[in-house]
Amino acid sequence: MTKISMYHDKYNNSMWSVEKNAMQEQGAFRLPLDRPFRLRPSHDPMNVLECWCYKHNGCELCISNHIGDSSIWTVIDFDGTWFRLRPKHAPECTINCWEAKRKGCKVGLWNDKHPNSMFKIVDDDGWSFRLAPKHAPETTLNVAEGKPATNKH
Repeated sequence: MTKISMYHDKYNNSMWSVEKNAMQEQGAFRLPLDRPFRLRPSHDPMNVLECWCYKHNGCELCISNHIGDSSIWTVIDFDGTWFRLRPKHAPECTINCWEAKRKGCKVGLWNDKHPNSMFKIVDDDGWSFRLAPKHAPETTLNVAEGKPATNKH
C-alpha cells in the first residue's frame, strides 16, 4: 500500500488528474460536479486514489490499481472554491487530514465537517492539479515519498 499524506512540495507525486467518467478513459478537465470520477497521481497514472480495503470511518488513503467503488469520488459541499470529496462506498465520510495537522499528516476518511476536510484546486496546469486543504493551504495531497503503487493491502 502506498500511503497518502500532506506535504509542501512541487513534485509530480502531488499532482493529480481526473478521469472524464469513472468507467471511461482518463481525460483532461477539472473536477466534475455532476458525476463521479477517479483521481490518478501524475507520477503513476496507471493507478488511482483509493480507500484502503473498502473501509469506512478511519480508513487510510492509498494509491493502487483497484478500480472498484472505493476509488470513485464525488464532489460535495462545493462553495465555488472549497469542496469535500466523498467516496462512493462510504457516503457518510469524506477525505480528511487527520488531527488537523499540517505537513506530514495522514489522510483518510472521517465523518466531520471541519476545515481539515475541505479542499481546493491549486497549481492547475489544465491537465493536472494539486489539492490543498483549507486548514493548511501551504500543503497538498501527496503520494508518500513519490512511490509508485505497491498494490499490496
